[in-house]
Amino acid sequence: MKNKNLMEEKMKKVYIIAFLVISQFIFATTYFVGPTQTYTDIQSAINVATNGDDIIVDPGEYNSISYGIKNLTISSRYPETNNSYYIDNTIIAGDNDYVVTINSNGQSELNGFTIINGIYGVNASQPCTPDLTKILNCVIRSNTEIGIRYFNGFPGSLLVDNCTITQSAIGLKVVGFNTSTIKNSYISDIEEYGIFLYGTDPMESPITFNIDNCEISGCENEAVHLDFVTVNVNKSVFSFNEIVFKEIYYVAMPSWLIIDNATITENETVFSSFHNNSPTYHAITINNSIIWDNTNNLNIPTSDITYSDIQGGYTGDGNINDDPIFVDAANGNYSLTWNSDDKSPCIDTGDPNQLYNDPDGTRADMGAFCAIEHRIDTVELPSPSVSNGWKWLSFPALDVVLDDADIAGVLLYDIMYPVLSSDLDNVEAETYTIEYNDQVEVWENDWRQFLRTEGFKFHMNNSATLDVCGFKEPDNTTISLAGNNVENWVGYWLEETQHVSDAFSEYWDGESINFIQHQSWSAVFWNNEWVYKMTAEQQPTISYGDMVIVKSRTVISNFSWANDTFAVQRSAFPETEYFSFEEQAEYTPIYVELNEANLPQEIGAFVNGICIGAAVVENPLAQINAYTINPLGDVVLELYFNSRCTNETISKYNCGTFENPNIVNQQINTAEDTNAWFVSLRGDSSIIPALEKVTLSNYPNPFNPTTTISYNIPKEGVVTLEIYNIKGQLVKQLVSGTQPEGYYDVVWNGKDDSGKQVSSGIYYYQITACGKSINKKMLMLK
Repeated sequence: MKNKNLMEEKMKKVYIIAFLVISQFIFATTYFVGPTQTYTDIQSAINVATNGDDIIVDPGEYNSISYGIKNLTISSRYPETNNSYYIDNTIIAGDNDYVVTINSNGQSELNGFTIINGIYGVNASQPCTPDLTKILNCVIRSNTEIGIRYFNGFPGSLLVDNCTITQSAIGLKVVGFNTSTIKNSYISDIEEYGIFLYGTDPMESPITFNIDNCEISGCENEAVHLDFVTVNVNKSVFSFNEIVFKEIYYVAMPSWLIIDNATITENETVFSSFHNNSPTYHAITINNSIIWDNTNNLNIPTSDITYSDIQGGYTGDGNINDDPIFVDAANGNYSLTWNSDDKSPCIDTGDPNQLYNDPDGTRADMGAFCAIEHRIDTVELPSPSVSNGWKWLSFPALDVVLDDADIAGVLLYDIMYPVLSSDLDNVEAETYTIEYNDQVEVWENDWRQFLRTEGFKFHMNNSATLDVCGFKEPDNTTISLAGNNVENWVGYWLEETQHVSDAFSEYWDGESINFIQHQSWSAVFWNNEWVYKMTAEQQPTISYGDMVIVKSRTVISNFSWANDTFAVQRSAFPETEYFSFEEQAEYTPIYVELNEANLPQEIGAFVNGICIGAAVVENPLAQINAYTINPLGDVVLELYFNSRCTNETISKYNCGTFENPNIVNQQINTAEDTNAWFVSLRGDSSIIPALEKVTLSNYPNPFNPTTTISYNIPKEGVVTLEIYNIKGQLVKQLVSGTQPEGYYDVVWNGKDDSGKQVSSGIYYYQITACGKSINKKMLMLK
């Protein structure tokens, strides 16, 4: 029972303390100071304020102040306006004293002032609490001894953010046991120490101090003085200092210096007096940094230095020894050059670990400043075992700043050389081919400039990876597409994957664009509707870095990708397992309409026994990508049903071409040039038009010595096709027998039934089918 009562008493005390802490913020009062306010000096407002109160100060010049032991936030009008006028014109001026004294037992803040003419600009301490003191958005200058001094006898912390500290003997002095930070700040024109760090007792935990995104310049003695401390430096510049880092070394409590993304240049000495207990013990760790053009770059026994640009060189992973090519070092601009003439070797050559990536997501740069925003696209190129080594692609991001960086021979150098073991076989573009000429021993067309909107076909000898560094094509870019159904090889530069119907939504009516071909699918406008491969779960998509071949009836002078739809997942159609074939540079799609009641598992297309393409069947309309360069001939279709039944071979079927939708043939011949073939293996076809009547024509007419007679019949039956002279006498019987419905071509060579060449003149050709006879006239000339 006694223990229970003690526990209850302790809990009551905790609740009371928590209530008091919370209450000071809930019931905080704001006091206003200024020439026209109730309080005309800051100290008067401090005297009446209590813990947690705010004091807002209008522009003017005020005397030194002391927080006492109160936890207050004192600010100018800068935080509410973000206007630097209020920093420059809200001044706290000392008289050879401590201008601002903060001696609180809780969190306090000073924000948006110019602090001048003291011994110390700010003298802050927290002897008994672990709280945070903030000094924000201040200019602290012309203070004889110290700009900011901070002491803590308890593990508290100091934050200095967006401050300028100049014209003092010491810029910032931190003493005690704490973790403190200065960031986004500038320290310059200092007589002794830019930052002086001192851990008071080597038997206790030392100071951990962070320097983040700062510039420390013009310190006549030391930029950073380390005494029992661990210092983390990130994205900071040190220039024109006598000594950049100096350690006072004690065996019992050494200091540690960890530097990442720093630029250290034009100093007298970089490191001084750093310890080194053993060959494997490194007090200094440096990564992603530039140490260049200092009188004494590295005068330490050993350091762990990696992925840095060190003048004179230094052994370590990723280190280089190259001029960093600053933008304008003479005027203090240490940004990395990237223009038409030069590109700094420090760009994208820092630590490849993604933890160090620059804000734009690219590999880390060396030094304090990231290069202009860009991206690195990783392009995976296949081995011959994948798609026979072919990949259709585009480069939506290229280096369009540095001259020649987007020239083929420069961009592709790593996969073009050495020639005898080149990963690259060739690159096909819309109007040229890049390939190696053995006779003259040069890569032809390697001088070509790649464009971010163009498409390419790569053929590889070996798999390879290209890291392409550059600047992405703007989403709203427009290009011109040629008309007359010629090929336009177009890259896709949007980052969102889209369905083909969404990407081309502005042109989906088929009036202009009527043919779109991707490496794995095609979409064609046929019989007033779009036809393409799809399943119940997905339809064709186009993704960043893809290429499509587009044909349009008319010129489109301002084509752009639609980008007002939701992004989707990239489609991935399954590959055949039963049929195998070799992919080539180009293909012609064959759309096959199947019997829905008995779908095969796969369908293949063969010419002379060689498979020229195949597809997995997922719905009644299958798309076969037929690689028809070789061999040429009639196409036989084979249906694979797995274990359900034996394969079915079909050599006669109704088919038509993209260009002649109303002409029905009985078999595809790959020698015929067309954008696409359409095949129906069903009686009630939705893609092959039904034949309604017998038709008859010939071409050429007049002719010499041969002409092709074309006809179609709407249903199976007996057909005769005969030639008569002007007297009505039979000259030649070309067809006599039963034929199924379809479209037919028959060549007459100008000879009669006896094989003799007929004379010039008028002849009649007549077809009899389906109970009808049609005759037409033609003229032979000699």
